[in-house]
Amino acid sequence: MSFIFIAAVAFAVSFLTLFSGFGLGTLLLPAFALVFPLDVAVAATAVVHMFNNIFKVGLLYRHAVPRVLIRFGIPAVLAAFVGAAILTGLAGQEPLLIWHLGPREAVVEPISLVMGLLILTFATLDLVPRMKSVRFDPRWLPLGGTLSGFFGGLSGHQGALRAAFLAPLELSPAAFASTQAVLATMVDASRLLIYGAAFFAGRMAGVSTRSQWALVGVATFSAFGGALLGRRLLQKVTVGMVRTITGCLLLLIGAGMASGLLLGSGAVRADVEVRILSLGDSYTIGEAVAEGERWPVHLAGLLREVGVGVEPPRIIAQTGWTTMDLQVALNDAQLDPPYDLVTLLIGVNNQYQGRSLEEYREGFAGLLEQAIDLAGADPARVVVLSIPDYGVTPFASEMDTAAISTALEQFNAANQEITLRAGVAYVDITPISLQAATDPSLVARDGLHPSGEMYRAWAELALPVAERILRGGGQ
Repeated sequence: MSFIFIAAVAFAVSFLTLFSGFGLGTLLLPAFALVFPLDVAVAATAVVHMFNNIFKVGLLYRHAVPRVLIRFGIPAVLAAFVGAAILTGLAGQEPLLIWHLGPREAVVEPISLVMGLLILTFATLDLVPRMKSVRFDPRWLPLGGTLSGFFGGLSGHQGALRAAFLAPLELSPAAFASTQAVLATMVDASRLLIYGAAFFAGRMAGVSTRSQWALVGVATFSAFGGALLGRRLLQKVTVGMVRTITGCLLLLIGAGMASGLLLGSGAVRADVEVRILSLGDSYTIGEAVAEGERWPVHLAGLLREVGVGVEPPRIIAQTGWTTMDLQVALNDAQLDPPYDLVTLLIGVNNQYQGRSLEEYREGFAGLLEQAIDLAGADPARVVVLSIPDYGVTPFASEMDTAAISTALEQFNAANQEITLRAGVAYVDITPISLQAATDPSLVARDGLHPSGEMYRAWAELALPVAERILRGGGQ
């Protein structure tokens, strides 16, 4: 469904850009924000926007004006780095305000507030007739580049400012279009460098899985199709009406983002029970404890206690499963994605059976990608739990417990690195498992697996993350 939605919206907004005062990025960002977290939406929009402009550059690059590229483009690139850095700092910050509108809980995050206010500002400026005629003297080109690049890096809103500073140069239509495309590509490439660095450092979610890249690809080609159709209908559409309708729609979207009522993929509809899918092995299926003592069941119960309606979790897990076993089971399972929350805890049997760390890394990475797919291609709806350390249990008393702990540390370092790189939340339950060394009540009757008490402790640790995701606050 996400693919159909993104394809339709990208086609429509690309069509509208020919008649409205807004660029592709301005209109496509809210669309991506409906299926991605906002930081991912900004990055995805930047990718589509850059490819669209690279396509234009390939056709018109010979007409670009070098002096403008230097005087406007260099300040724009430098300012884009600053704007993009600010965006990465906003990503993942704690909410500024949580308020209620009837049964609907609104979460105002720094990134949603900034994006919403910017959309409101640029939409308002475009709707004011007098602003359409604003032009700046050519001597202010470096200032124009700085402003356009900064807002381009921060939110992608660069086209309107750039046009206002380039229009007085009286360039030919080909030179104007070519210079615009080259400058936009320069800004997009600059901000994507900063977004990418923040993504790999684990500070920002980004386009990471095959499904997300597929959505970006679908949006790109759908945008091309919308532009082609718009060109054919250019003479048959009342431009003023389209501009007004589009501007008013963006005002509503901007207000929704700034107020926290519209948080896209993180939002949970009021009065609707959410669905949890839990993937794993014996630790997830709850070997040696009653069904009600499994950690995903505890988590669902705790969520209900804080007012989040949750269906009984769907569990795909079995005692003894390795990453490969879970992969086979997922391929055979009858599932109904997208799920509102997907959890993943796997790897202890890879270590116990002496399988290599490299095999585990590869298997875990594939499972995490599949978990993201099952969450609607949204990494913000996935939670990974670390592997508990069974070396402190009675079962392992005759084993080399130091070797077990060392191996599991390596496995957990690997799964944590892969998890954070994908923009997925990571919950470290390993320290809780170590408490079994001094507290027998945390071990089940088989002397190996956790008791219901320990499973509840895991769920309590995961609860704040799960609640924020399901209430619309991201990770």
